[in-house]
Amino acid sequence: MRRARRGFVLISVLWLLGVAGAVVGAAVAEGRIAIGSAGVRAASERAHWIAVGCLARARAEIDAALGARAEGYQRDLIWRSLHSVLPDLSAEGCEFEAEVVGNRYSINSADTAALLRVFASAGFAEEAVELLEALLDWRDGDDEPRAFGAETDWYRAHGLAEPSNAPLRTLGELQRIRGFRERPELQQLFTTDDPPIALLSAPVEVLSALDALEPVLLDHLINRRNSGAPVGTLLDLLSGGDSATQAATGRAYARLAGRVAVEPAAWLLRVAVRDRASGTQLVVEHRVRRTLRRVLVLEEREW
Repeated sequence: MRRARRGFVLISVLWLLGVAGAVVGAAVAEGRIAIGSAGVRAASERAHWIAVGCLARARAEIDAALGARAEGYQRDLIWRSLHSVLPDLSAEGCEFEAEVVGNRYSINSADTAALLRVFASAGFAEEAVELLEALLDWRDGDDEPRAFGAETDWYRAHGLAEPSNAPLRTLGELQRIRGFRERPELQQLFTTDDPPIALLSAPVEVLSALDALEPVLLDHLINRRNSGAPVGTLLDLLSGGDSATQAATGRAYARLAGRVAVEPAAWLLRVAVRDRASGTQLVVEHRVRRTLRRVLVLEEREW
């Protein structure tokens, strides 16, 4: 009887030790996860302040360049070409980008003809109709696919996220649409905003979306801005050329007013910081607008 009791006690002790070991192991694992999460948060916080510091330095350089120019047209030139005054921030661990607001076309307000022109100009003329109808199916409010489009059934069959059946909320959503995932370069041509097109800096693919810019006028515009000749207004940019160009300018001027801009309405200053220890990357973006001799931050985004 004593031997049986001792055996029972031994089994109980071993069972308790096993339970205690499992509890301790779970606690240790949970602690490691917590420490790991804390480390990622600390790295993200550190990257945020590095990025904000780099953006502050970039804005200070822009302010100094604008403030040093007495003539208004000289300040206009600085504002149009901020890349020429921005500092090299790589030593601070920042990867810097600057982009004119207006270098992209609105993916939500673009009509079918404009989208087809953009796709064709970007080198996707053969796939243009498929890209167009897939985009329209994603944006519209129904579940009826177009002939070359795709709706919910197609995305479910391929294990992909279903269409929002609404305008795109973020540009990243474009990569979820049939045909666009395989053509990531198209994302660089669009925006979910609806800014005036920047005639002095927008790529040809974006300018081609403007139906008022007939081919002869588009060629003239590109040659004009590449020449470096002073440009103050839309009429300055479009003026000159042969009789066909002048006739096209007369037809286009009223249609372009309000849809385009010579001066950038704003810039996007974007800084990426990568934490080597954790491998995480943080991007901070400032949308800035020009006042007389300095820039003003309108919006900050982080991802």
